[in-house]
Amino acid sequence: MFSRMLKIDEAERNVFDLSSQKVAIHAAAPCPRQVKQAMFDWWGPIIYEYYAGTEGNGLTHVTPEAWLSKPGTVGQAVIGTIHICDEEGNELPNGEPGLVYFELPRMPFSYLKDDDKTRNAQHPKHPNWSALGDVGYVDDEGFLFLTDRATFMIISGGVNIYPQEIEDALTMHPKIADIAVFGVPNEEMGEEVKAVVQPAEGIEGDDALAAELMAYAREHVAHYKCPKSIDFEPELPFALVLAASGAKVALTGRRADRLDELAEEIRAAGGVCEPIPFDITQSEQINEVLDKAEAALGLVDLLVNNAGIPDAQRAHKMDEDLVDRVFSTNLIGPWKLSCEVARRLIAAEKPGRMVNISSVGAFNYSGGGAALYSVTKSAIVRMTECLAVEWARYNINVNAIAPGAFASEMMDGMLERIGDITKHFPRKRLGDPAQMDSLRKKEAFMISEQNQSFRADVKKWIEDNFPSTLAGENPAVVGYAADLKNDHDLWRQRLADNGWGAPTWPKEYGGAGLGQREERIITDELSNANAFNPIPTIALMGVTMVGPTILDYGTEDQKKKHLVPIARGEVTWCLGLSEPGAGSDLAALRTRAVDNGDHYVLNGSKIWTSGAHHSDWCGAVVRTDPDAKKRNGISFVLLPMNQEGVEARPLKLISGASAFCETFFNDAIAEKSDLLGDLNDGWSVVKRLLQHERQSQIGARTAGSRSERMQDLARRYIGLDDKGMLNDIDLRQRLANHLMDRQSHALTLARIAAESKGNVEVSAAASILKNSATNVSQTRADLTLEIMGDQGLGWEGAKAWASKQAPVQKFRAMRDSGIEQRFDDQTWSEIIEMGWTGILIPEEYGGSDLDYLTFGVVLEELGRQLTASPLFASALVGATALNIAGSDMQKETFLPKIVDGSEILTLAIDESHRHAPAEVALTAQATATGFKLNGKKGFVLEGMAATTFIVAARTSGEPGDTNGITLFLVSADSSGLHRKFISTADSRGYANMTFDDVEVSSDAVLGEVDEGWEALDAILDRARAGLAAEMLGCAAQAFDMTLDYLKTREQFGQLIGSFQALGHRAAALFTGLELARSCAEAALQAIDEEVDDIPQMCSLSKSRLSDFLHQMSTQLIQIHGGIGMTDEFDAGFYLKRARALEVRYGNAGFHRDRYASALGF
Repeated sequence: MFSRMLKIDEAERNVFDLSSQKVAIHAAAPCPRQVKQAMFDWWGPIIYEYYAGTEGNGLTHVTPEAWLSKPGTVGQAVIGTIHICDEEGNELPNGEPGLVYFELPRMPFSYLKDDDKTRNAQHPKHPNWSALGDVGYVDDEGFLFLTDRATFMIISGGVNIYPQEIEDALTMHPKIADIAVFGVPNEEMGEEVKAVVQPAEGIEGDDALAAELMAYAREHVAHYKCPKSIDFEPELPFALVLAASGAKVALTGRRADRLDELAEEIRAAGGVCEPIPFDITQSEQINEVLDKAEAALGLVDLLVNNAGIPDAQRAHKMDEDLVDRVFSTNLIGPWKLSCEVARRLIAAEKPGRMVNISSVGAFNYSGGGAALYSVTKSAIVRMTECLAVEWARYNINVNAIAPGAFASEMMDGMLERIGDITKHFPRKRLGDPAQMDSLRKKEAFMISEQNQSFRADVKKWIEDNFPSTLAGENPAVVGYAADLKNDHDLWRQRLADNGWGAPTWPKEYGGAGLGQREERIITDELSNANAFNPIPTIALMGVTMVGPTILDYGTEDQKKKHLVPIARGEVTWCLGLSEPGAGSDLAALRTRAVDNGDHYVLNGSKIWTSGAHHSDWCGAVVRTDPDAKKRNGISFVLLPMNQEGVEARPLKLISGASAFCETFFNDAIAEKSDLLGDLNDGWSVVKRLLQHERQSQIGARTAGSRSERMQDLARRYIGLDDKGMLNDIDLRQRLANHLMDRQSHALTLARIAAESKGNVEVSAAASILKNSATNVSQTRADLTLEIMGDQGLGWEGAKAWASKQAPVQKFRAMRDSGIEQRFDDQTWSEIIEMGWTGILIPEEYGGSDLDYLTFGVVLEELGRQLTASPLFASALVGATALNIAGSDMQKETFLPKIVDGSEILTLAIDESHRHAPAEVALTAQATATGFKLNGKKGFVLEGMAATTFIVAARTSGEPGDTNGITLFLVSADSSGLHRKFISTADSRGYANMTFDDVEVSSDAVLGEVDEGWEALDAILDRARAGLAAEMLGCAAQAFDMTLDYLKTREQFGQLIGSFQALGHRAAALFTGLELARSCAEAALQAIDEEVDDIPQMCSLSKSRLSDFLHQMSTQLIQIHGGIGMTDEFDAGFYLKRARALEVRYGNAGFHRDRYASALGF
C-alpha cells in the first residue's frame, strides 16, 4: 500500500494537509527500508511497526525513533524470545543471519490437518521454539532485522543471496512497476541472480533500461547480489518454439485475427502452421477442429492445454454465465479436448504427449477475487494425475505445470492488464522465464524428428544386441547363473562400449554424453524389449551415487581413475556412512582418519554398508578433525576394499538375505589422492551424495526388466466380474489408489529431475523422494501379498508360561532346526500338561468345558511370544468342528485324543491362494461303502503334523454354491493322500495336499451330506475370533517393544521418545491397540453368549485386528530403523507372523465386505 501511495505524483500528494495525522501503524509483514524511509520523509516520524504472523508465535515492535536510529529493523520482541539458528538448529551469534525462531512456553499453534508442516515449523531440539520461514539477524541490543524468506534463497558460488533485499532496493526505482528476483541455473556458480521487471506505464523495457537498473542495483546492494540479467517480457511463445523445432503447429483460439498474425510469424520463420478459430467452450466443435488439423497437418500427437480465463469478481457476486464460462474454458473444455485427442491416438496406436497448464494461483490463492480460477486450475492438476494413470498403458504421457503469470499467445492483453492480474499472486508471482523456456524446448523435442529418430535407433540397437536368452531375467541374479553368465557378460560389454551403462555421463568418462530425455528413451525401450541395464546393478552405489558425486567434486585424475570402470560395470562400490549407535545422525560419526604422510589411516566401523562383502571400493565419510564442530572436521575418502585393514561382515536380515554388512576399518589405508572434495568439508560432499541417492530413483527401471503389472497380477489371481472389473471392489479401490500414488511419485521425480544436474543444495522436493519411494514400494509389497494370498508370503498362567517356557528365542531355534512339523515336542507336551488342549472340550470327554474368551486369553499370550504349536488348529478349530457337527461316536473317538494330544486335527478348506470357503472344488464321489475324494487343498495349517484332517468337499453343485458342501474326517494315513511341506516366511507348519482317489467310509461324514456349509461357516467364525486373539497378542508385544525403544533409544543427543512426532505416533498406536482389544474380546464374548450377530462381530474383529497388526508390525520395524530389519532382532518375526495371520481365514478386505453384507448393504 505504501508503495502504491508513493507512486502518486508529488504535486498531487502535497495537496493533502497531514498535520493532524499523529500516528500510523504498519503491521504483519515487514515494510521495506526504502519505502518506510520515503514515508517518513512524507508523513514524518509517526509510523509504528509491528512484525508478527497469524500463527501468533511471537511479536516485535519498533517505534519511529528506534527505527530511525536502526533503519530496517522490525524492532525488539514484545512477545516471545528471539533465537537465530542455522539450518541444523544451532544458535548463531549476533549479526549473523539465520532462521528466525520465537520461543514461548509451549508451541502456540498447529496447522490444520498438516502435522508435517507443524513439525517443520518447530525447532529440532526445542519443540516450543517455532519459525515461520523468515531469515534475519539480531544486533547486540536485540533488534531484529529481516533479510528474506528461507524458501526464496538463491545460492550462487556457495553464497546465500536473499531476493527480498534486491527487490526492496529496486522497488523504489521510478521506472519499475513490479519486480521479481530469483535464481536461475549457472554451470559455474550453481545459480545466478535474474530479475523480471514490469516497466512502469509508458516505459519501454529495452537494453538501455536494463543497464540503468543494473547500475542502480550496484549502488544499493553488494555487487555479487546484483542481477546478472533482466527480462522485461517472457521468452518466445510455445507455438513459435515448437514450429522452430520442426513441429507442424495447429493454432487454436477465439480471436481469428491474432491467430492469423501468429501464423504469419511462424511461416515467415519457415515453420508450418494452420490457424483454426475455436471456442473451447463449444464442445461440439472439438471433432471438427481436430479433423481440420489432421487434414492439414496430420495426427495431433502433442496437445498443450493452455485455455484459461480469470474471474475478477468475488465468489458470492458471480453470475451464472461467468461461472459457466470459467468452468467451460478452464476445465470442461480441456477435459473433453484431451479425451478426444486420446481416443484418436489410441485408435491409431500412436504415442502422444499432453501438457496441461495449471497455475501457482491454484495453490497460492490470496483471496483477491479469483476463487473460481484457483478452483479450476487446481482441478487441472488432479485431472492430469488421473489421465496420466489411465493413458500410460497406451504410451500417452500426461503432465502438468503450475507456472506463475506469464504472457503468451494464449493470453491476449495480459501485459496491459498485468497489474490487475498479478495483485492476486504472492511474491515471485511473475514466474520464471527460464523455466518456461525450458518447458517449451522440452515439449518441442518430444515431437521432433530428432526425438523419434533417436527412439527408433535405440529400439533397433537393442533388437540387434540384446541376447534373447536374458529376456525377462532378474538383473540382480542373472549374472550368477552359470548357463547365462557368458550372455550376461557380453550384454554388459556391449552396453559399456555404447556408453549406455551411464548414458548421461560425458564420453571421456565412459558415458554417452546424452541428455535426460535420451536416457529416458533408452529406459523406455529397454523396458519395452523386456531387457535391462545390468551395469547399475553390478556397480551397486557406483552409477547412482558415487559416480555422480565424483563428477561434482572429483579432480580430473579422480574422474579418469574411477569413472570409466564404474560406467563399464567393471567395479562394485559400497558406501560407508552410518555407524553403530548413530542411527540416522550421519554427522555423529566416530571413524577416524589420521594423516600419515601420503595417505590416511582409518580406524572405526560402519553399519548398513550395502554389498560391502562384494565390493571393490568404498566411499566413506570419516572424521579428520576431532576438535571441530559436529558437521565440521568431516572428510570423504575413497578406499579399496581388498586390503588387510578392511573386514565386511554380512548382516542377516529378517528375509534371510544378507544384503547389508557391518564393515570394520583396522588401520585401513586411503590415499590422499582419493580425498573427494576439500579436507574437513566432507559434509557438503555427503549432502550432494544423498541428493543423488534420492534422484537415482528416477532411473530405477533401467536396472531391471519389467515385472508383471499390479493390475495384471490382480486380474490373474482375483479374477474379473461380468463387467470386466476386479471381483474384489475394496482391493480394486486400494490398488487404484496405489497406482495413483505411484504416478504422483513419478510426476514428482520428473519435476525435479533437472535439479540434480545442477550443482545446487538439496531441495525440499528432493528430500521427500526416498520416503515417497519407500511408501510406494511398501504398499506394492503389501498389495502383492494380499493379491497372491497365502502364496505371497490375560491368563496369568498362560502369560508366565509363554514368556518363560516358550519365548521368541525358542521359536527362532525351532525355525533354524528345519523340522517340518514346525513346533517343538517338549513345548507341545507342556501345553498339553497345562490343560489348554481341553479348554473347549466337555468334561465328559476329559476337557475343562470353559469358554472361547478363556481360550482367547491363552492365544493372546502365546501370540505375544509367537509360540509354535498345533493348539489353535487342533484344540480350537478341530474341537469346535466336532462340538458343532460331530456325532456322538465321532466325539467319543476324537475329543479325548485332542485333550491328551495323541490326535492333532486341522481344517483343510482353501484351494486357491485366497480365502474363498464356498469355492470348494475338491469332489467326494459316493461309492458303495462311502466316498472317494479327488482334488487339492492348499496352505493347510499344521498340515505336516496333523493326524486327521477336516476336509470340505463338494458332493453336489458347482464351486461357489454353499449347497452341496460336505465335511469329512480324513486320516493322514489314507491311501492316495499326499502332503508337501511348504517353507513360508512365517516359519509355521503348512502343507499342500493332493487327494488321489482317497477312500473314506460313510462314518467319516461330519454332519450331513450336502449340508456342511452352515457348520463350516460357524467353525470359521470361531477360528477367526481365536485368530484375532492371537493377533492381539502379537500386536501388544510389538507395541511394548516399540514403547520400550522410544524410552531408551537416544538420537541427536536426546531420547527419541521426546520427539513430538514419535510421541504422537505412539499415542495413536496405543489408541489403535485398545480399540482392537475391544473388538477381539467382543467377538469371543458373542460366541460364548450365542448372540445373533456372531458373523458380524467375528468379521469386525478379524478385519480390525488385521489392519492394526499390519500397522503395528510395520511401525515396529520403522521406529527401530535398520536394526529392526536384522535377523538378530525379534521385530522381523512379528512382521512376518502378522502378514501370515492377516490372510488366514480372510483378509481385512474380505471381512469388510462380509461385515457390510451382514448389515444389509
